[in-house]
Amino acid sequence: MSCASLTQKYAPDLLDLAIVIDANLSKIARYSAGPVPGTEIPGETEAVASFFDQPHIILQLNDFNGTEAFIMIVDEEDCCVFTSDDAPPSEITFQEILSYLSK
Repeated sequence: MSCASLTQKYAPDLLDLAIVIDANLSKIARYSAGPVPGTEIPGETEAVASFFDQPHIILQLNDFNGTEAFIMIVDEEDCCVFTSDDAPPSEITFQEILSYLSK
């Protein structure tokens, strides 16, 4: 299933962004869209729940500046990078994500 198909089902407001992501899949290990009804996140706090309750796309990149990363896209200007090296999340724009994916 394409990123656009998942996004159309779970986060239709982000479909335009997902279509662009589908054209740049070579560096993306996995992708997801949500919120998915009934999904529980292990160790979920109220803050985490409210964050994931909004429409979003999540990308998993195996090598984002030398480390595994998950990028949560809420809209073109509201994106966040979570890395496997326990660094605090950092903000990024959708355009910056596309620049990275097109390298």
